[in-house]
Amino acid sequence: MSGRLVGRYRLLHELGRGGMGVVYEAEHEALGERAAVKLVRPELAGRPDVAARMLREARAGASLTSARVARVLDAGVTDDGAPYLVMERLRGEPLSARLARDGRLSPREAASLVIEACEPLAEAHARGVVHRDLKPSNLFLASSTGGVSRLVVLDFGVATAALADAAETLTDPSAVVGSPRYLAPEQLRDPSRVDARADVWALGVILFELVAGKPPFGGEGAVAALAAIAADAAPRLDVVAGAPTALADVVARCLDKDRGARWQSVVELARALAPHADEAAVALAASIAPPAGAGDSTCDPAPPRAAAERTVDGVASSRSSARRDRRSLAGAALTLAALAGLAALTARALDAPSPPQEHAPSAPPPPAERASAAPSSSSPPPAPESSASSPPSASPAARPTVTPTQGRPLEPPVSEAVKRRRQQEKELRARRPY
Repeated sequence: MSGRLVGRYRLLHELGRGGMGVVYEAEHEALGERAAVKLVRPELAGRPDVAARMLREARAGASLTSARVARVLDAGVTDDGAPYLVMERLRGEPLSARLARDGRLSPREAASLVIEACEPLAEAHARGVVHRDLKPSNLFLASSTGGVSRLVVLDFGVATAALADAAETLTDPSAVVGSPRYLAPEQLRDPSRVDARADVWALGVILFELVAGKPPFGGEGAVAALAAIAADAAPRLDVVAGAPTALADVVARCLDKDRGARWQSVVELARALAPHADEAAVALAASIAPPAGAGDSTCDPAPPRAAAERTVDGVASSRSSARRDRRSLAGAALTLAALAGLAALTARALDAPSPPQEHAPSAPPPPAERASAAPSSSSPPPAPESSASSPPSASPAARPTVTPTQGRPLEPPVSEAVKRRRQQEKELRARRPY
């Protein structure tokens, strides 16, 4: 491929390659200026969606004015139909190479680098562009002739435009785009509704990895990583790597599965990280302007355990939350069953017949009282005694009976003791004078 002319640039040697393209160092044929030329890999050159992604990256790079985005110099299509992109030639190394060499970074340096990444992303988000594929290999530590380095955000090829060119669809809306270990939960559930808070999640994953030396959601392979992102609560950075609690709180809020509970913009995230960064990053965080219409508000870090207690946005939560939900549902079912049983017992008790009321026989009155109670010849004979709950009977000696109502059983059999008391009562009535 060396020596091939692409546009007005002659390819010199390969700089690196990714999943979609290969990057070469090239030289302008007339001016001798060095540049980086990105070509689509030959096996993908005929795919229209890949060409559209390359065009999207060119437009995103050209529209952003930040010095922390690689400048796009030209774009076009080769003679054999493969799209290409010409960008400024950067000297340095990707953050992934630095991480692989050093293992981990200090919390101060890691926070400062993430603040640098927030600056161009704030401009992109203000223009409605979401990166969607932030990871250490797309953050480049570019060095200048004076020895001062800056972090540059690369590869807007899978970026989505939420406001500009919203009608243009590059991929299937249901397709999951991005690197598995850095995907936000909503990118797994509904990629068509991804917004700037997905980039906030990815920055939280990167910051965790820079300090701890490993990403928060690991596992063997991409499938295990995606399962952990969907179901597991993010570990605490202070527990895993001994980081300051305040910094761990900032990262925990980035990794909240409920995107409504995360930092709502990279501006908020940069200002929350400022107390943990160096002086240059603090000044940069203060200079980052919030997106238009978003206001100038900052949020306090979430409590340490808040990330594990919140639910996920319309979707499934963590495994521990699922277990709590199952226990709550089981408890509610048992409570409903107990209430139903109590209601049935109450209804059965209301429908049961009342036991007959028994009256103890009264003792005969003394003779004086009998004389005074004797009726006169003009008085009508006294009415026979009757139960308060039973209708009067025609015979004074007859026991009032309970008339069964509809749906109720008849009166149970009378015991021998009750029969004897009734006989005694009958004899007392017979002895009374008339």
